[in-house]
Amino acid sequence: MSREVVPRVDADDGVLREGEREAHFTIPVQRTSLRTVAFHIFGALDFDALFPYIYDARPWYRPLLFIACQTANFWGVVGAIRCLKIAVVRDGGPKAPAARFAVAMLAAFVVTWLAVYSISAVENRFALPMIAIFIPFAIGAIFERVEQRKIGALLAVTFCAYLAAAAWASLFLSSLRYKA
Repeated sequence: MSREVVPRVDADDGVLREGEREAHFTIPVQRTSLRTVAFHIFGALDFDALFPYIYDARPWYRPLLFIACQTANFWGVVGAIRCLKIAVVRDGGPKAPAARFAVAMLAAFVVTWLAVYSISAVENRFALPMIAIFIPFAIGAIFERVEQRKIGALLAVTFCAYLAAAAWASLFLSSLRYKA
């Protein structure tokens, strides 16, 4: 396959040429485009400031906000997976269909949110519904682990590795944003 990008519409007359439509669909997906999608999703869920109008590019509370957001993201996903297992795997009772419906609606919302914001420029305030969904799951997952007195070494190491990777990604995105 060719990596040349053939323009679909001639800039001079606006006419679609023969073969140009095919060239548009045969361009392979670049690694950079998948990286961009991943950074869009991460960037939407990584808050740099508490307020929509930023007067200070590097506020003093940035590290605390980073830890809070990434903790909510990680443990929210852990809690959501746990609830998904409970709703789908466990059988029984009259609550099972309602639980499955709730999980299906939650999954539909998350997939729709990802479909929209992974390919578009986004502001952090558009991620507030996701954070609002993650926080109850995160609280549930953390309290369940504390109550059972087992966090699991693998889960603890995974969380620390996630925080390290998220810190690198956040610093990388901040370096792109605030070049002045």
